[in-house]
Amino acid sequence: MRRLQWGVSLLLEVVFGLGLFAISVLLLFGIFPNSHRATTQAKNTSLATNLARELLEAEISSGYDNAPLGVTTNVVPVASIVNGTPVSVSFNTTVAVTAHAQPEVRVVTVTVAWSEGPINRQVRLVGYVGDF
Repeated sequence: MRRLQWGVSLLLEVVFGLGLFAISVLLLFGIFPNSHRATTQAKNTSLATNLARELLEAEISSGYDNAPLGVTTNVVPVASIVNGTPVSVSFNTTVAVTAHAQPEVRVVTVTVAWSEGPINRQVRLVGYVGDF
């Protein structure tokens, strides 16, 4: 009788262990789509921030006289590879130069916007250029 109880308890332990293993594998596979999405969001945010920084620095380094008031828009397509899959994202850039309350100072605002599926995202950087 003891031998039969030992066999049943071993069987229950194995079934319980396999059940835990199956649940952990299913949870692990559930993480992969979220990981891909997070990697794509981080890559796009990094690209947009670098693009905005380049545009802002270019506008500021051109000087006060070469930074006329107004708005300039452009579309910058960027192709890259995320987890072995080629991806293309179009970044809509807007550079706005406006007057500041203090004379001889202009505000440069760079906005880079893009879409990730149904979600619209943007990065905005602000800098100042002066005639000193």
